[in-house]
Amino acid sequence: MIYKLIVNAAFLAIGYYIGKEVGRSEPAHNKPEHSRTPSSLNAENETSQDTSDKPKI
Repeated sequence: MIYKLIVNAAFLAIGYYIGKEVGRSEPAHNKPEHSRTPSSLNAENETSQDTSDKPKI
């Protein structure tokens, strides 16, 4: 019985450590290349409307 508690505590500690390491490296992989703010979206919409009159090459 005590052996099972010790083994389960060890698995808990290992899982906790692995979870911390994965969580630490996760934001670096999910970082956006550049953030899109509403003002930048409006600027893109305005420029796309300006170029819509020009002939496409």
